[in-house]
Amino acid sequence: MKTETTGKLQERSIASLKIVCPHCDQGYDFPEIFHKDKKANGKASNICPNEKCGREIPEALIKNRARLFIK
Repeated sequence: MKTETTGKLQERSIASLKIVCPHCDQGYDFPEIFHKDKKANGKASNICPNEKCGREIPEALIKNRARLFIK
């Protein structure tokens, strides 16, 4: 373990939360659960990244997916 760098340990322990938009069925990696800012990459993470959709993902859906992800 001492020979592994902190970066390698962090990369190994990262898993991504997948969210599927209920409006257009496009899946995407949810950037963060806890935000320092309200925006991620200049766009709120609860907004569907599909340019044709762009609708808000319901907060209840995100909370449910996060709970299931943690389990």
